[in-house]
Amino acid sequence: SIELRRGTANGIKGEWLLPSGIKPGPWDRMLLWAHGGGFAFASPRTHRLFLAQIAITARIPIFCPDYRKPPHHPFPAPVQDICSVYLALQGKVADN
Repeated sequence: SIELRRGTANGIKGEWLLPSGIKPGPWDRMLLWAHGGGFAFASPRTHRLFLAQIAITARIPIFCPDYRKPPHHPFPAPVQDICSVYLALQGKVADN
């Protein structure tokens, strides 16, 4: 099974998908998923089932950010959000 949690990273909202038995970090590995849609369409919700299957199969926590999108936030805002989330999540991975 999977636990779905809303969260933020550097102020960017998103969803955590945690396989059962995986506790909150730090972890030795995790996946940051920038959902498809050309930085203009889709959301964590549209990829939830797909990402849940990856999380369960790989036994890995996943964060899918709901980055800003056009037209209100044109390029490079979506890319900046992904980079900001990436930097924030580096602290959630354990140094081994």
